This record gives sequence, structure tokens and C-alpha cells, in this order.
Amino acid sequence: MRELSRRLGLTAAIAAALLLPTLGFGQKAKAAEELRLLVWEGYADDNWVKQFEQKFNAKVSVVYLTSDDEMWTKLKGSDGADYDLFSVNTGDLKKFIDAGLAIPYDLDKLPNRENQLPSFKDLAHVPTVLQDGKVYGIPLAWGSIGLIYNTDEINPPPTSWNVLWDPKYAGRVLTFDSSGQNISLGAMALGFKDPYHLTKEQMQQVKGKLIALRKNLKTYYQSFEEGVQIWENSDPVLMYSMGELQIAELAKAGYHAKYMIPNEGAMGWVDTWAMSKGVRKKDLAHAWVNFFLSKEISESMTAKHRYGNTISNSAGLDYADKLIWLVPYEDFGWRTDVWNEVKAAPVQ
Repeated sequence: MRELSRRLGLTAAIAAALLLPTLGFGQKAKAAEELRLLVWEGYADDNWVKQFEQKFNAKVSVVYLTSDDEMWTKLKGSDGADYDLFSVNTGDLKKFIDAGLAIPYDLDKLPNRENQLPSFKDLAHVPTVLQDGKVYGIPLAWGSIGLIYNTDEINPPPTSWNVLWDPKYAGRVLTFDSSGQNISLGAMALGFKDPYHLTKEQMQQVKGKLIALRKNLKTYYQSFEEGVQIWENSDPVLMYSMGELQIAELAKAGYHAKYMIPNEGAMGWVDTWAMSKGVRKKDLAHAWVNFFLSKEISESMTAKHRYGNTISNSAGLDYADKLIWLVPYEDFGWRTDVWNEVKAAPVQ
């Protein structure tokens, strides 16, 4: 009996030893799932990410964008496989849908949509998010692409985009390196009513206008942060800005700068959360969008970055009626080609 007991004990010990790796493997299987975001600055702050990670036992990986063109390159290049969610404006969303790079949502998994203002909750009012009865974009923020000027050197305030072409500001103008927005800028400065759908003749005029602007440019910048850094480290007086976030950063740094919408109007944007074709955990992706639509997170975004949110009017932005709301361009590839020709043109 004693020998039998010893053998049974040894067998149990061996079985336990063999079971330990199995238990360890089981624990690893329950490890935090990863959510991969491709976003603009201001949509994935560290404190929000930490809250989400703790609440959903997840790991959030964030890649920040510098331009709409970069977003297309990253998603197209990986066939959507590298990201689960991306933040995209309504003007660009359709091309991702048409390319099969975005997939629709299950709205039943987004109960916080009930919190949204009527103009955003009713998706029929938001351009491009609805395609064939399916929802491909959830509005998360809105704002403008306006003009920043140095109040110490420009007085009275400018009223037109054409101030960017004033010879007295040669070498002191900044604009960001984005094909769609710069071509729309040229169209607005020329007084075209629809800056998103240009004829061949209008595009030629815009191309000439933007080449002429090169005389005044200090440089092109690539991101929100780089634009602010160049302003801080040199002497520009005018910037075709990436919106409310940049003036908020300059104001915090104590610079005498203001943000304005010229008489010709300015591009108005609505950014959406879109789900990538390559999403790995759909439930986790839905959970992030629903989390972002909470009053706490949306108003925190507005307080920190000055973007309008889709839950409340806490941003206090009073120029929505001056904005030309972004819709899909007449031809994205055409704009990219023209913009590259503008940048390659000699400064005369």
C-alpha cells in the first residue's frame, strides 16, 4: 500500500507538472487584446487610453497622422491590415469605402450614440457616412481649417485668404503639405464658390495661384506639432492652419496670435471613426468608439484641443455658418498630381 501510495503521489506530481504549462498557456490566452488606432492628434490622449485599457483589459497602440495623403498611403499599402480604427473626415471617407478599406458598423453596439446632438445622431445629415444603407463612419469631432495671424505685426486683422500672397510677408508664410486642402485654399482665394469640385480651367488657375504663393512661403509643415514648432522657432506671421488645435497650442505658449475665418469662407470638417477592413477585434473596436462618445471623453477632447464634439456645444465655436463643409473631391488622384507639380515648380 505504501508503495502504491508513493507511486500514486509521484503520478499526481508529474501530472501537476505537466499541467502547469497548460495553465500558463491559458493565462496568456486571456492576455490584453490589442486595439490599433491610426488617428489625428487629439483623438487618443494618454489618459483616455489608460481608462479604456483598464476598463476593457486591452492594449491600445496609437499611430498619429500628419496628412490625409499619409492616411491613404498607410491603409492602402497594408490593405488595411495594420489598423483597426482610423479617424477620417467625411471628404475622404468615401474613397476608403470604394477601395474596400472600410467596413460597416453594427449600431446596436454603440449605445452612446444616443448622447449625440441631433445633427450628428441623424446620420442622413452627415456626408458620405451612409452607403447602401450601411454606416461606415461615426462622427466624433468637427472644426475648421482657418487662418492664424500674428497680431503684433498684422493690424487691422486680415479679411481675405489673399493676405497670404501679400509681397510684404515674403518668407513668412506657412502652409501644411496636403494636396486636397491647398488646392481648396487656392480655389477659395480665387473666389470659386465650390472649392471641392473644380473644372480643368479652374484647376489650372489654382495651380498658378499656388505656385505664386511659393514666393511667400517659409516652408511647408507636416503635422500639427511641427507647424507650432516652426512658429515658435522662427518668425512667420501667417499660417494656413490645421485648425483649432494649433491656435490653442500657440495661445498656451503665450504667442500673440489669433485664429479667423476669412470672408471667402473656410473648409469645415467632420471627422469620423471608420473601421478598417483589417480589424482584428470588432467588439473591441466598437467599444472604443462607444467609449469616445461618452460625455466625459468628448467634452475632455473639446476642453483640451478646442475641437467641436458631437455630444454638446461646449466648444463655443460661433462660425459654423461661415464654413464650406467638406465633401469628396472631384478627383483625389488629380489633386495629388497637381499638388506635386506645384511643389516641384521653381520659385520665380
